Amino acid sequence: MTLVKMLQTRMGSEDGHVVKRFVKGEQYDITEGEARHFFRLGWAERGVETVEDLTKPLENLKPLPVFDAVELPTDEELENGNR
Repeated sequence: MTLVKMLQTRMGSEDGHVVKRFVKGEQYDITEGEARHFFRLGWAERGVETVEDLTKPLENLKPLPVFDAVELPTDEELENGNR
């Protein structure tokens, strides 16, 4: 899939059966073949991922480590050197 930003409003079909409307200024994630066609005709340019795109599920994330709770010394204990 390829992210494109439309330079013109056009109609297109990935499968030759279902026609979709692609609006000028909007970004779409379309097949590579359809994107090449749009680029060649000057209908679209490569899209830019935005903050909204960062909401996609992230892969290979590791869970954060879990630490045991630790009791911190009081100011008095620190002054007396008890800890």
